[in-house]
Amino acid sequence: MEARPHPLVEALIGRMLPPACRENAMAQPPRGGLTTAGERQVYRAELERRRDEQYKWPARQPVLIIGVVGVALLLGAIRLLSPSAGPVSLASVLVGPVVVAMLALGMYLLTRKFTNRAAAAFQREIDALDSKLPGSGPE
Repeated sequence: MEARPHPLVEALIGRMLPPACRENAMAQPPRGGLTTAGERQVYRAELERRRDEQYKWPARQPVLIIGVVGVALLLGAIRLLSPSAGPVSLASVLVGPVVVAMLALGMYLLTRKFTNRAAAAFQREIDALDSKLPGSGPE
């Protein structure tokens, strides 16, 4: 069974990319099949590149979540220590930063989950290519 991207993904790629780039955007083998060892190696290298890209997403890096939470806490501290605000309860000051921190954590975890899922799909395709086509594995 051929793994096809979701129709919505195909539609978005179709609108965002010029026609010459659409074929390469989905990292699919040539229409005639992988007939030579060179074609298999090129296709496998493309799959590996796309798999490795999944781990380099900026939203996947812990530094990003630390920065978002740090900014939220900094804004809360400024509000708490601001002399013009008058007496403010600690709970009312921390509600906003805690909500921002929870949203940032949720987005971070979802991003990790989806990029791990995408990387696993690329790895499954690489493994299937290696098992079906002898001589296409790593050198």
